[in-house]
Amino acid sequence: MSRLQNFIANWRDIGEMRIAPRYLIIFLFPVIVLITAEYLLGNYGDHALDLSHVALAQHDTLGELAGRYRYMAAVFFYLAVSVSLILVFAFELGSQHKLLSILSTLLALFAAVGVALVFSILEPVQMNSFESYQLLGESLYRRALGVGKLAGCGAETPMNGDCLKGGAFNALIQLNGTVNIVSALASASVIAGMILALSRSGPVDLETREGLLQEAKALEASQAATRRYLYASGILLTVGMSMGLAWMNWPNALIVDDATRDMHGKLVDGVSLFRGVSYSVLIMSYYLPVSLVLMVRTNTFHAAAEAHGSDITPKELEAWDARIGGFDINKIASLDAMKAILAIVSPILTSALGSFGSLTGFG
Repeated sequence: MSRLQNFIANWRDIGEMRIAPRYLIIFLFPVIVLITAEYLLGNYGDHALDLSHVALAQHDTLGELAGRYRYMAAVFFYLAVSVSLILVFAFELGSQHKLLSILSTLLALFAAVGVALVFSILEPVQMNSFESYQLLGESLYRRALGVGKLAGCGAETPMNGDCLKGGAFNALIQLNGTVNIVSALASASVIAGMILALSRSGPVDLETREGLLQEAKALEASQAATRRYLYASGILLTVGMSMGLAWMNWPNALIVDDATRDMHGKLVDGVSLFRGVSYSVLIMSYYLPVSLVLMVRTNTFHAAAEAHGSDITPKELEAWDARIGGFDINKIASLDAMKAILAIVSPILTSALGSFGSLTGFG
């Protein structure tokens, strides 16, 4: 039998884990958060801000270049983090899950990516769609970045001269389109990775010693996966915030008037704070549902273990409690709880630190 025939004959047995389709509904929660955030900015923000009257330093190529290199560094780092997380998720999905679980997860993942790209690329009229720089004055960005020259803007270069008239502005908008696609894939990957922490390898048996031992191992693995993707989410969106700050602060060095520069900096702070809050709410939208399901599973396991009788020794109960824990309001101030809270609010902290410029590393 050939390898292909063997694969077709045994495709149901590939991998051990499978995710119940009902848990893929959790994908809807971050989608709702995304739609709400874009609706608020699209309808209650001002994305027709006219700053054409703001005086800029003439031919200040040094100021433009300084901002450009900071942004390029942030983009490079963000892409490296994003691709790494996508590969980690792809490896875990392909090596641990059954084929039907893989297909259903990928279907939900690409649906979420499609929704994200609707707002970043297709820009539906119903949502009053906009680009982020329009909240900060498109005319300012076009003039400030327009003085920049790029080696890739020549007629015979990869950009085919598309950015010759707009200087650095058109070229970097083109780069942003690629970053948006990678960003959507990376965000969907960490969301899917978190949801897949609810996967199981088979039916749950809480009536036998062997079944309890298997469930204890499964819960420990699920909690470890939840923490791993929570921290990955915090890292991804924090680096994304740094990239956004580098982009938004780019023209500031070219503004001549000190008072205007300071006020535009405060506008950047306000927009970045909203983005930071929306990213933190995004993390909560898929972390909390997964955590609640695991909390119910863990408490059910402990109740079954305690009721099982003499087969389970007190030492085993203590070991399981230490390894997988359970819901305890007194643990809210523990180190693990603080790390989870910091991971959730890290985009907000990054946006706040961005107010001080030098502390962001990119702003």
